[in-house]
Amino acid sequence: MKMLSACLLLLPFISCTQVQDTKNDAVIEQKIETLLSSMTLEEKIGQMNQISSYGNIEDMSGLIKKGEVGSILNEVDPVRVNALQRVAMEESRLGIPLLMARDVIHGFKTIFPIPLGQAASFNPQVAKDGARVAAVEASAVGIRWTFALMIDVARDPRWGRMAEGCGEDTYLTSVMGVAMVEGFQGDSLNSPTSIAACPKHFVGYGAAEGGRDYNSTFIPERRLRDVYLPPFEAVAKAGAATFMTSFNDNDGAPSTGNTFILKDVLRGEWGFEGLIMTDWNGGSSTPWKSMHAGNDLIMPGGKGRAMNILQAVRTVMPEFDERGQVIMVQEVPFAPVFAARWNSFTVDPEGPDTVMAPLGEGHTAEMKDGEILVDGEKVYMQANDMKTFFNDPASFVPKICPANEEVAFILDDGRAIGY
Repeated sequence: MKMLSACLLLLPFISCTQVQDTKNDAVIEQKIETLLSSMTLEEKIGQMNQISSYGNIEDMSGLIKKGEVGSILNEVDPVRVNALQRVAMEESRLGIPLLMARDVIHGFKTIFPIPLGQAASFNPQVAKDGARVAAVEASAVGIRWTFALMIDVARDPRWGRMAEGCGEDTYLTSVMGVAMVEGFQGDSLNSPTSIAACPKHFVGYGAAEGGRDYNSTFIPERRLRDVYLPPFEAVAKAGAATFMTSFNDNDGAPSTGNTFILKDVLRGEWGFEGLIMTDWNGGSSTPWKSMHAGNDLIMPGGKGRAMNILQAVRTVMPEFDERGQVIMVQEVPFAPVFAARWNSFTVDPEGPDTVMAPLGEGHTAEMKDGEILVDGEKVYMQANDMKTFFNDPASFVPKICPANEEVAFILDDGRAIGY
């Protein structure tokens, strides 16, 4: 939780500068450490919550005041942007500025040729200049983060998003991608005319079977490394501030939950230290898996996401909350719930899809007659389909049942529950 929150906090404050200033970096790091140490769990989760702007600015302001929102997308009215930022900076407890985001693909006010057309020029300066103009125009209305550039190598003309990328050639896509990163981010993201780039979709999205969008891919590792990964490696090393994962699965492993590409390759081999996020609803069905795999932000968030989960644990079922014995299942981000209940959570190395909830010192779990007991008392699981809660919290009626051997098990010699 600390790492995720720090990554999100760094963007609006300094936006990961490309021109390094060691002394300034140390000051910023200390500021972030101090800020994190004073944040509540709810405020940390709030920084991971991104909402799409909607008409009721008073409603959004209420969420911002409570620290429940970290970033907003699709707000392009500078008057509203300033009003929302003023609330965040002056009326929230910690005064953390919002990160305003938008899909700025091939221009903002001034519209340039589509990325495929720009790539056809074989002139990276064209792409860099177009991105620079777009960054200047977008930042003028308060946008400091774009969900571009798309560098999916695509070789099937049936795929409907080919126009958004740079075509079929790996090297050309790499060169044009680096040029766009440089155009969007400029010499430093501290500049008021620069915006953070977000290369997408990591990775293999353009290889969808049959050219059908969102379809599965089957890319051997050699082809993945030879064809699809090089453009992303190039932009990562060029200083891209953020990455967006793709919708597709490859050989059955969804990109949003693929630890090989996110942790082993992106973080490990390339040393990427920026923010990783899902695409729209890309990790919303199993957000805890997406977070475990390395995503820092599940797009989109909203009132019905992380904060509602904590609200459910703490107010809908207060009698169990007092004993810390509620485990919520089905489409619920386990991370914030476990952090609230047991203050830590890990993934069992014996099974990558197993979540382990440590019980804390002095507490013991045991299996008795097929049911799990903690300190001799039953542990209850929230068994609802949580879509009902997300869509209409007011009408939600919790259904609880004892945790049993069919859905949970004992780990670490009784010191944790896993499932």
